[in-house]
Amino acid sequence: MAARPSLFYFPSDAALLDSSGLPWGVAVTPFSPTDERGSPPVTGEEGHLLPRCTSCFGYFSTHCSLHRWSWTCPICSEDNDLSADAAARYARDGSHDPPELRSAFVDLLLPGEEGDAVAMTTPVYVAAIDLSSSEEFLELVKSALLAALEALSPGSLFGILTFSSKIGLYDVQGPIPIVKNVFIPPDTDGTILVDLKDVMPFQSFLAPVDTCKDSIARALETIKPMSSWEMATTASEVQDHALHHTRGFGAALDALVNYLSVEYGTTFELGIAVQAGVCVDLFAITNEYTDLTSLKVLSVESGGSLFLYSNPDESTLPQDIYKMLSRPYAFGCVLRLRTSSEFKIADSYGHFFPDPQYAHVQHINCCDSFASYTYDFEFEKDSQFSRKSRPPILQIAFKYTTIVHHGDTSDDVSNSGSRSRFSLQRRLRVRTIQYNTTANIWDLYDFVDPDVVLTILVHQVQPFFHMQFCYTSFW
Repeated sequence: MAARPSLFYFPSDAALLDSSGLPWGVAVTPFSPTDERGSPPVTGEEGHLLPRCTSCFGYFSTHCSLHRWSWTCPICSEDNDLSADAAARYARDGSHDPPELRSAFVDLLLPGEEGDAVAMTTPVYVAAIDLSSSEEFLELVKSALLAALEALSPGSLFGILTFSSKIGLYDVQGPIPIVKNVFIPPDTDGTILVDLKDVMPFQSFLAPVDTCKDSIARALETIKPMSSWEMATTASEVQDHALHHTRGFGAALDALVNYLSVEYGTTFELGIAVQAGVCVDLFAITNEYTDLTSLKVLSVESGGSLFLYSNPDESTLPQDIYKMLSRPYAFGCVLRLRTSSEFKIADSYGHFFPDPQYAHVQHINCCDSFASYTYDFEFEKDSQFSRKSRPPILQIAFKYTTIVHHGDTSDDVSNSGSRSRFSLQRRLRVRTIQYNTTANIWDLYDFVDPDVVLTILVHQVQPFFHMQFCYTSFW
């Protein structure tokens, strides 16, 4: 978990911050294997025993004042009682101290939560391919998906879905790939009238990569663009909705998310893809106008990314997909920052979905070790950091699920059909950081992080440019 502040020294008060003209905040990379200095966290297996403050709900850390039967929260200064078990745990000699007494940066297993080491599962990947496109585009997509198959770890499940005026589901687990189509009715709003699970069972749609890689490759070779007569037929049937039904992106994605959520969905009041636990990465190849502003919401809020390429000839789509899928990922993440009482979070930016109930709690369906999230700070009213006050504290809590590979669980190692097995581990990563302050403006300028400053500024000016763009377009 890397945390890079825009200002190495925090300003002593709001007047100094305003006079400097510098943004004050931090860029957090929660799934980074190390901190910004390259130091890894101290790991442990008793995350459920980590004490929490009864006032601000912050976590115990090395920055707390620890007493025999109590501890003082470094964030809100609340005194908290220690249970008898916790007091005995923290009374051990130094050689057997728990992780939270050895480091302010810990990564702890949460036994009993979804994905205990006993629960076996496999990662699932689905490629949704637009057939209302050129042959050149589809050839590039096929190359990219073949690269994706090489990047996926053994035991992963892979499905192929195509969309145009109809949705195609592929079963590649037999000797010959089979596709079943569901037509999008032209006289509706694009909603299909049948559930995809009734068209093809989930176990037929998702194929294990390690045993079906050749069959998946053969299925990709059969994919062709929507023919000109199909487009003409659709256009003649419903002229006003021709474009909508020759590229049934919305209907296909809605049906796919519902399809996945039946088997893998979770429930909380967020957007549809977020609710189903689906992370959406969009890859667009076009040199024409595309409403990316609308499309990006889907990828941003589900924790995915949006890639745009101007033409197939210069596209690095296969390389990008391979690199993206080769990285380790965290799933079902919850990110929370807490600050000491003198300052607070003014705004936050990143590919996450804010919790509808709790402030400054972000849900992230999926993130890799490079995904970063930016926070903008401001002083509380009439607050400042004085020489007599305690140093500012920032605590970052990141709860996530990761896939742990256990190797081949088959007793017969010669069986080529045996599949590698995985388990889900729910973990909690907590880092508590204490910063120095300054009343000298030159300290702010001399120890500024220009990359973080630029990142915050870009996020701050985006709404302004968006309003200007809309205003100009309207007139």
